[in-house]
Amino acid sequence: MNTKPVHQNPNNRMSGSLVFFFAILIMPFLLIAGCSKEQPEEQQALHIDALNQSSIVQLIVTDYQQLSNQMLERYQSYKRINDIDGFILYRNSQWTPAYMEKKEQYQRLLHQQKAYIYRHQLDGLFDRFMNLQKLALHLKHSLQDSDPELERQAMKRFDEDKQAVALYL
Repeated sequence: MNTKPVHQNPNNRMSGSLVFFFAILIMPFLLIAGCSKEQPEEQQALHIDALNQSSIVQLIVTDYQQLSNQMLERYQSYKRINDIDGFILYRNSQWTPAYMEKKEQYQRLLHQQKAYIYRHQLDGLFDRFMNLQKLALHLKHSLQDSDPELERQAMKRFDEDKQAVALYL
């Protein structure tokens, strides 16, 4: 067995030291740059009281009407051309994210001020807003399964809820 002693090249040792030195030198700048990115501002939390109750109710009713009208209009247009996948894509990629943003905001408000909301009998408005997602899901399933009875039930519930929501104005 022929074994030769291993000698390190002094240049290799130096290049390793340089890499380590530069890594230590650059690391604080990377950390500062990574931490300085601005975080997206959270939506301002809603608060409901006697002074702003009508404006908050108006906001929720308007959001409900816009979201439900958008859903129903798109449902009818995609159904007319028999584009089930198009409707599902719209519902999943556009309508649901817009709805969820509002739903989370109203759920926070309901959680934080449940006593006020129940005392002033506004819980039905919140319930109907939270139920909107389920109705949109029923429409999706009625298209997927070619189920006219499910569509009829969902449309009836949409109509009932829209009328009930409008009464809060």
